[in-house]
Amino acid sequence: MDRETAARNGEEAYRLLAAGRYEQALAIYLELAQNGYGPVSAQLGYIYDHMRPRDVERAKHHYAAAVEQGDVYAMYALGGLTAAEGNLAGAVFYYDRAIRAGDTQCYYPLYLALRKLGATREAKAALDAAAAHGNPFAIRDQSLRRLSGKDGFANVFYGAAQYIRNLPALMRAQREIYPERSRRG
Repeated sequence: MDRETAARNGEEAYRLLAAGRYEQALAIYLELAQNGYGPVSAQLGYIYDHMRPRDVERAKHHYAAAVEQGDVYAMYALGGLTAAEGNLAGAVFYYDRAIRAGDTQCYYPLYLALRKLGATREAKAALDAAAAHGNPFAIRDQSLRRLSGKDGFANVFYGAAQYIRNLPALMRAQREIYPERSRRG
């Protein structure tokens, strides 16, 4: 396979992947990988993670390969799979690595993992960073923490104002993440 054909095939595989046609995209990505084109490990991980039936072990294998290639999405995804298995320390490792590589959206899942581990000070720092980067769920949690008085009485009023200001962004994010729930009302 020449480079031009590989590039066309890669574009076609990406279109199929975006359309949710995982089995067809998988065949193309596997062929590209076998012929030495790519890096396609993150795409293979994504396919195995999202196709039905899901193959978590293969997804983790390909995400791990993509992490070694520096793929930030793979760091985030592998952190999520690791957390879902209950390995929160492993999830913290991958989320932290993604943050250091520039993915500020990983601050919020890092906060959740650290909170579950009982690392209160580190969790608070991750929550504050996530809120500072505009994550609406982090802003909600930060506002509720302030409303509880855990950050001192003076911050209670700031927390209320912050929560109210954040409601439109929170509702928008919730509709994007849970579209079927939003339609049901």
